[in-house]
Amino acid sequence: MILYTLAILDILSAIILVLVHYRLAGNTIALLTVLYLAVKAVMFMKDIASFIDLAAAIYITLLLIGLNPMFLTFIFAIYLLQKAAISFLF
Repeated sequence: MILYTLAILDILSAIILVLVHYRLAGNTIALLTVLYLAVKAVMFMKDIASFIDLAAAIYITLLLIGLNPMFLTFIFAIYLLQKAAISFLF
Protein backbone atom coordinates (compact mmCIF):
# COMPACT_ATOMS: atom_id res chain seq x y z
CA MET A 1 0.00 0.00 0.00
CA ILE A 2 2.80 2.44 0.84
CA LEU A 3 4.45 1.66 -2.49
CA TYR A 4 1.31 2.71 -4.36
CA THR A 5 1.05 5.87 -2.28
CA LEU A 6 4.64 6.81 -3.12
CA ALA A 7 3.97 6.03 -6.78
CA ILE A 8 0.96 8.33 -6.86
CA LEU A 9 2.96 11.06 -5.14
CA ASP A 10 5.73 10.62 -7.73
CA ILE A 11 3.18 11.07 -10.53
CA LEU A 12 1.91 14.23 -8.84
CA SER A 13 5.49 15.43 -8.41
CA ALA A 14 6.16 14.97 -12.13
CA ILE A 15 3.02 16.92 -13.01
CA ILE A 16 3.88 19.68 -10.57
CA LEU A 17 7.44 19.81 -11.93
CA VAL A 18 6.13 20.50 -15.43
CA LEU A 19 3.62 23.04 -14.09
CA VAL A 20 6.37 24.86 -12.18
CA HIS A 21 8.48 24.88 -15.35
CA TYR A 22 5.71 26.73 -17.18
CA ARG A 23 4.94 28.92 -14.13
CA LEU A 24 1.46 27.41 -13.75
CA ALA A 25 1.92 26.15 -10.18
CA GLY A 26 2.27 28.26 -7.08
CA ASN A 27 5.31 28.41 -4.87
CA THR A 28 3.55 26.65 -1.99
CA ILE A 29 2.74 23.50 -3.94
CA ALA A 30 6.22 23.54 -5.47
CA LEU A 31 7.84 23.80 -2.05
CA LEU A 32 5.68 20.96 -0.75
CA THR A 33 6.88 18.87 -3.68
CA VAL A 34 10.49 19.78 -2.88
CA LEU A 35 9.90 18.78 0.73
CA TYR A 36 8.32 15.45 -0.28
CA LEU A 37 11.16 14.55 -2.67
CA ALA A 38 13.87 15.62 -0.21
CA VAL A 39 12.37 13.71 2.73
CA LYS A 40 11.87 10.61 0.59
CA ALA A 41 15.46 10.89 -0.66
CA VAL A 42 16.82 11.07 2.88
CA MET A 43 14.64 8.17 4.06
CA PHE A 44 15.92 5.83 1.33
CA MET A 45 19.42 7.28 0.92
CA LYS A 46 21.10 3.94 0.17
CA ASP A 47 19.41 3.71 -3.23
CA ILE A 48 20.65 5.56 -6.32
CA ALA A 49 17.07 6.60 -7.07
CA SER A 50 17.11 8.62 -3.85
CA PHE A 51 19.99 10.71 -5.11
CA ILE A 52 18.05 11.42 -8.30
CA ASP A 53 14.98 12.34 -6.20
CA LEU A 54 17.17 14.77 -4.27
CA ALA A 55 18.49 16.21 -7.54
CA ALA A 56 14.88 16.67 -8.71
CA ALA A 57 14.07 18.51 -5.47
CA ILE A 58 17.08 20.78 -5.94
CA TYR A 59 16.08 21.35 -9.57
CA ILE A 60 12.55 22.42 -8.59
CA THR A 61 14.11 24.85 -6.13
CA LEU A 62 16.24 26.24 -8.95
CA LEU A 63 13.14 26.61 -11.11
CA LEU A 64 11.54 28.64 -8.33
CA ILE A 65 14.44 31.10 -8.28
CA GLY A 66 14.36 31.58 -12.03
CA LEU A 67 16.66 29.05 -13.71
CA ASN A 68 14.83 27.27 -16.49
CA PRO A 69 16.74 24.71 -18.58
CA MET A 70 13.92 22.96 -20.45
CA PHE A 71 15.56 19.61 -21.12
CA LEU A 72 16.15 18.89 -17.42
CA THR A 73 12.49 19.46 -16.61
CA PHE A 74 11.40 16.71 -18.93
CA ILE A 75 14.23 14.37 -17.95
CA PHE A 76 13.22 14.60 -14.28
CA ALA A 77 9.50 14.37 -15.11
CA ILE A 78 10.01 11.24 -17.22
CA TYR A 79 12.20 9.75 -14.50
CA LEU A 80 9.51 10.28 -11.85
CA LEU A 81 6.80 8.88 -14.12
CA GLN A 82 8.76 5.75 -15.02
CA LYS A 83 9.62 5.19 -11.36
CA ALA A 84 5.93 5.40 -10.51
CA ALA A 85 5.01 3.03 -13.34
CA ILE A 86 7.53 0.46 -12.11
CA SER A 87 6.16 0.82 -8.57
CA PHE A 88 2.67 -0.05 -9.84
CA LEU A 89 4.04 -3.23 -11.44
CA PHE A 90 5.25 -4.61 -8.10
